[in-house]
Amino acid sequence: MSFYRAPPSGVWAPAITFFDHETDTLDTDSQAAYYSYLSKTGLAGLVVLGTNAETFLLTREERKALLQTARQACGPSFPIMAGVGGHSTKQVLEFINDAADAGADYVLLLPPAYFGKQTTPEVINNFFDDVAKNSQLPIVIYNFPVVCNGIDLDSATIAALAKRHSNIVGVKLTCGAVAKITRLSAELPEERFAIYGGQSDFLIGGLAAGSHGTIAGFANVVPKTIVHIYNLYQEGKFQEAMVLHKKAALAEQPCKAGIASVKYAATLSTAKAAGIKGAADKLKPRRPYVEPTDAAKKSIESQISEMLDFEATLKLPAEKGKSNGVANGVSNGIMNGTSNSVASTTTESSVSSSPETTLPLSTTAELSVVATQTTTISDVVSSSETFADGTTTTPATTTTTAAAEPGECTYNVECEALNGGANPICDAGTCVPDNSQPDPCTDDSDCTTPGETCSISGFCHVASEEPDFCVDENDCLLSVKPICVLGLCECSESTHQCAPRSDLQLCQSNAGCSAGAACQQGICVDQVACSGPDSCLANLDLCVLPGVCVCRNGVCALDG
Repeated sequence: MSFYRAPPSGVWAPAITFFDHETDTLDTDSQAAYYSYLSKTGLAGLVVLGTNAETFLLTREERKALLQTARQACGPSFPIMAGVGGHSTKQVLEFINDAADAGADYVLLLPPAYFGKQTTPEVINNFFDDVAKNSQLPIVIYNFPVVCNGIDLDSATIAALAKRHSNIVGVKLTCGAVAKITRLSAELPEERFAIYGGQSDFLIGGLAAGSHGTIAGFANVVPKTIVHIYNLYQEGKFQEAMVLHKKAALAEQPCKAGIASVKYAATLSTAKAAGIKGAADKLKPRRPYVEPTDAAKKSIESQISEMLDFEATLKLPAEKGKSNGVANGVSNGIMNGTSNSVASTTTESSVSSSPETTLPLSTTAELSVVATQTTTISDVVSSSETFADGTTTTPATTTTTAAAEPGECTYNVECEALNGGANPICDAGTCVPDNSQPDPCTDDSDCTTPGETCSISGFCHVASEEPDFCVDENDCLLSVKPICVLGLCECSESTHQCAPRSDLQLCQSNAGCSAGAACQQGICVDQVACSGPDSCLANLDLCVLPGVCVCRNGVCALDG
């Protein structure tokens, strides 16, 4: 029997498609240059034929051509996930066979949805069961209600499918439900099942809840920036990651208008970086769809300009040894509101990797491509490592970083290998202490300063009797406020109090909410009919934990 591992953790880009609109055909030369560039930006992998590729506007032959182009452009080992959504089991299995022939590593699969009301739970389960039993490649489930007639797979269904089929190895949640990430990460082993957020603007919230990363359309625009945020979080630099994450989330807003907006934004960034000529025309959406209006283009340009400036300062993995800390300095400048400031301190991030191994950045182009990958791209591995369900597989081969000579370094990871990481920061070629962070801890005994305790964020801070006191967003998960328990709060830098996130619609009464929403605990939430608390738990992600919601006057409401 064969066993499967989860796809690599990190940031994946669902690549957009280039067309020759005069002939209404694919521009495979531009496409190859684009795929090649993205594969060198630190991404964990590439999704080909995702929603952003306008896949449902492509013929079967065009789908195959894009997959073949991607494999040739990215090389034999770069992780590729192929979108194989279709309306019938037969059609999907044909797409999977095409993906396997083209060299894809995984497939991304939407539920059947054309006949929305007829797509019952029985139909959904039968569909995934049939496909999983006959698929040549491991499957990542794709939950995107907006493009699926409102069909929204709940976490129980996803978990049950993964438990029935060892080749169902992950899920992309474009539904935006962080609560599903929490439930799935609690139920399924991370080495066998990867959970990806479907948008980069809840990357950190997803990681805190247990996700492996994100498959995000905005990675077509600023891939190095999204990877940088992911790496900062993985290094424990939560505050720095969050500040940059908020700015990226605001910049992403105009791109949420649709694929045409993402494609236009890419003409200003990645298409240029890839050296593609005439991208403004080649990235227009396929007919009958139209490009953004001039007003929409100006809005996109103004809102993403700061992020594009920052993206330009980040080096490709192969070039990072030449950076002299410019990217880190500009990162600090952006967080202080001065996007052109440059500091001299160098902070290097580890690139995306699988859950088993973190690979160091390489100083050569050849090794940098390897460093952006997981330790194994094989779909199927043989037995020897024991999993929770009693099955065994061979663990991935790990790569270690050689320790630097005393006083000499290029990257932080070299310093971390010296003296137990006592001087973990590489500054001007010398390993020095990291004075930018509080003392790390695993429990209160690690905190030696009187009055300090170990926070949920893993750092020592002064304890407080106030229930909403916080040092970072993770502390808010312990708040007594129901909305904070669900990850909907942020930590004020000035007051150190947990409060509803700034992107939520705040309110004082129902009059302050749009139609179909009600004011609960100071935020507007969708109204969901109920007959009891159990129906709230089943039908409203905001009510993920028992006791958080009550059924009041036939409508689910936050208790408290």
